[in-house]
Amino acid sequence: AVEAGDKPRSWKLPGTNTSISIGGYVKADLLWDFGARGFLTTGVGPNNGNNAANNATNGGSWQFHARQSRFFIRTWTPTDWGELATHFEGDFYGLQVRSINGPPPNGINTAPEFRLRHAYGSLGPVLAGQTWSTWMPTFAGAETLDFSGAYSAIFVRQTQVRYTHHFGGGFFMQFAVENPIRGGLPGVFGGNANSSGNGPTFINTTGSTKGRIWVGGIFRQLQYDTGTGSGADSAFGWGVSVAGAFRVTKKVRFGFQGVIGRGVYSYFNGLSPDAVVRPTADGQGDLDPVLIWGGYIWGQYRWTDTIRSTVMWSYLKVDIQDSLPSGVSANSFTTQRVESIQQVFVNLIWSPVPQVNIGIEYTWFQRGNYAGANFTGNRVHIAFQYSF
Repeated sequence: AVEAGDKPRSWKLPGTNTSISIGGYVKADLLWDFGARGFLTTGVGPNNGNNAANNATNGGSWQFHARQSRFFIRTWTPTDWGELATHFEGDFYGLQVRSINGPPPNGINTAPEFRLRHAYGSLGPVLAGQTWSTWMPTFAGAETLDFSGAYSAIFVRQTQVRYTHHFGGGFFMQFAVENPIRGGLPGVFGGNANSSGNGPTFINTTGSTKGRIWVGGIFRQLQYDTGTGSGADSAFGWGVSVAGAFRVTKKVRFGFQGVIGRGVYSYFNGLSPDAVVRPTADGQGDLDPVLIWGGYIWGQYRWTDTIRSTVMWSYLKVDIQDSLPSGVSANSFTTQRVESIQQVFVNLIWSPVPQVNIGIEYTWFQRGNYAGANFTGNRVHIAFQYSF
């Protein structure tokens, strides 16, 4: 006989006191880009940054994919040391390059592959494994059909060790040590970098589950080393973020996040560096973290118990120029370097039953590049999501 578990939608493993839950969803995304084809995951736009060339791409194009579909397994076991929990989850957004001679986007054919999203365990207040960065306020994000949503939002899963302390009354504090290397290539001016971090990343957050207010800070070490003895330096990166989400009435909710920092752009799925290497007289170079700032704000209105709409505006500024010597222009960079990203989302989502979401979303996005033309695009996104 199957015994009900201690958590919603769970059951007990026979002969144990462990509750287990299996779930996930299937999601089909139908994307129409007006004039230019954007990334599969976001609305930032093609790599080359050439507005005229992008807008001449077939006058628009469709993309159909089901890569966001995911699967998870969770367990909970009571122990003398507190609750033992595990979480394993994956989706199909891992992209394997099949050919570099295929059709657009960008002349590359890719095939979806299963990838690891979450794999962690926790015992009492201590968590270890890969999950959302402690610097990421997941509760403050808007409901969008686009997988990544706001590009100004912290959006990264990290391997980490985290400690959470609850003070009571809904207040809590978290401390974490996270993986120091998050993509990002600091050596984009005056030198080549082989590493973007060598010391742990330290993160502290505080918040309230009652008012849904959250404050977070990050401190990390950046390093570059050419490996030839002719260039090496290190610098410290930091960031501060404030976020919130509130229910104003039964039908109205809103949320926001604001962020500023240096050397933390890789936490935003970005295409610009965490730091730049400024040339020095001794040839070693001076590593300078790049300044970023921005945020988003959104509101949601529930038309009925099953129909809702969300509107969001997002902006992120990447100030590479601030890290360069006087008289050196950031336009000396390639067109791949992002200067700013702005997005607007408007959607309508219908849930005929709780396990199903059917929606349509319009996205306007603008990407400003250093040493390249700005890219502006428009997208209509239709989605069908079936949870289990």
